[in-house]
Amino acid sequence: MMSASKQGFSLIEILLSLMILSGTVVSLVSGIGSAESLDRHTRFEYEATTLAERELEILKSDLLSGKRSPGPRGGPGRFRLHPGWTSRIAWAAPDADGAVRLASEIIHGSDRVRLESFLYVPASVH
Repeated sequence: MMSASKQGFSLIEILLSLMILSGTVVSLVSGIGSAESLDRHTRFEYEATTLAERELEILKSDLLSGKRSPGPRGGPGRFRLHPGWTSRIAWAAPDADGAVRLASEIIHGSDRVRLESFLYVPASVH
């Protein structure tokens, strides 16, 4: 039995403090891992969106200049990408109003960004 004059922590108090501290450390470490994963995905989305927009703008230019004929067609994108990344573009045949549906997709593993747009292509360009 401890006397009132002795100061210090008991073994149970120390073990309980260590359990709380270890739980906090585990939570922080798992949070850092989640943040890194989210950051990686966000960086991919930002860069892939930029590339997909550029692909769509070049495709629009090609369709309006007559370098490419209205679809339905598709194929690989034009830009050199990071290793493991792929790019695809596709476009549909013009609808009754002359609007062509365009799509650009950037893929890396299970991550994927797809952008779609429409373009009016005058009949004189077909």
